[in-house]
Amino acid sequence: MARLCRALQYYGLIKNYGSAPWYSAPIATDDEEALYKTQDSRSLVVDSVMADLQYACDYMQEGSSRTRVTRYAALGYMARIALHEGTFRKYHEEISELAGTANSFLEKAVWATDEIMSSGQFEITGKGAAAYRDLFTNPDLSKNKEIILFSDYDKDLNRKNNTSTVLNWQWNLSRSLADSYLKSDGTPITEADRTKTFVDMFTDRDPRMAETIMYPGFINEGDNSTLPTKIVLDYGGLGQIKFLPRTDATYGGWGENITDLPIIRYAEILLINAEAKAELGILTQNDLNATVNLLRSRVEMPEMTINVPIDPALEALYPSVSGALKNVILEIRRERRVELACEGFRYDDTMRWAAGSIYERPFEGVYLPGFGVYDCTGDGVPDVALFKSPNDKMGYTDEELKELSVYYTEDENGAPKQIYLSEGDKGNIRFYSDTDEDANKFIAPKYYYYPLSKDELVLNPNLKQPIGW
Repeated sequence: MARLCRALQYYGLIKNYGSAPWYSAPIATDDEEALYKTQDSRSLVVDSVMADLQYACDYMQEGSSRTRVTRYAALGYMARIALHEGTFRKYHEEISELAGTANSFLEKAVWATDEIMSSGQFEITGKGAAAYRDLFTNPDLSKNKEIILFSDYDKDLNRKNNTSTVLNWQWNLSRSLADSYLKSDGTPITEADRTKTFVDMFTDRDPRMAETIMYPGFINEGDNSTLPTKIVLDYGGLGQIKFLPRTDATYGGWGENITDLPIIRYAEILLINAEAKAELGILTQNDLNATVNLLRSRVEMPEMTINVPIDPALEALYPSVSGALKNVILEIRRERRVELACEGFRYDDTMRWAAGSIYERPFEGVYLPGFGVYDCTGDGVPDVALFKSPNDKMGYTDEELKELSVYYTEDENGAPKQIYLSEGDKGNIRFYSDTDEDANKFIAPKYYYYPLSKDELVLNPNLKQPIGW
């Protein structure tokens, strides 16, 4: 367990800074040579991390607990790290001297996931949207066979979480995520679909979309509400409901919720297996059927085929992908995004894929065909309004607007407020804070790493800033 924890700690440093001083034994307080040494090479640190992970996988007990770290959890962590390192070395030109070693890590990711998959201990559970939802709203995941490791919350033990804040607490989800969900026939959305308004955009889509993004007419029953929740245009209009407690029994308010939270689940293992094999160029249709298609089958979506056409939208997001299995790699990245949405993987994924240019794109929310009033709860009655300014309410009276949530793109003096429409008088919600192109420019490879603080450099002047800093 100690070596597993050391591996996780050190690989966190690698992800943030690219390298770190490696210590394999305790340091004496007067050992200045060790205390003040510079970073070791990425190769040395990562090889040491992998050795720690292998030790944990070899010697930890299998066990049946899902709240204690077992051999299967260690294998899961190894798979995560091996996939991250393999793809990072493959796609990052600033460490091109390590590109030739990428496959060894991808092969280790395949080995670790194969060990879990062949154990017979885990499976994709349930059928339909409700089964997917249950993974993130259940007060007891202890018997769910998809769960490898989870955090247990319990009212009697006074272990509680704050998951109720996922809905409209200072953020919403992106239109980019929403557009990633396939249509129910298994095809990507079209340009016409991208101009659908909030009420229409959920029609005939992958069921996971409406289990992640708040859909029209959603009633937050856990909060004792009987009315549909209105969208918040100032946040973009696409509220998160994945992880939101759905019942009084699990929804206790601020810091008082008792839904269990997955840490490692079998779906991630299957996606790692598929991605690693695709990156190695060895993925087959049988592999897809044993991994990605189990996830699609649960929510009754059409299967992915090895000959899936390339979606130009994915190709534009990830221009560095190439090779005979380019089409499948792109589609696996889509599947990973929608299946694992809001579970804390997206930023690391874009970093390891060297896809930082994604963050130069303005954050977008719902599409509106123009200023005016809209029904966004789906009951036929307007509930939100967007006007250019309080001076121009398009003829609507205050009495007509009193029951609506009203938003403006400018104040009474014409100064920008928070949001605007991407095409001036129509388009997707965007944010004025994203309009500074220089501030939003992603500088590669610099921004793939964090800088060391001045305090750290003063404490140890032998440390060097990461690449680009």
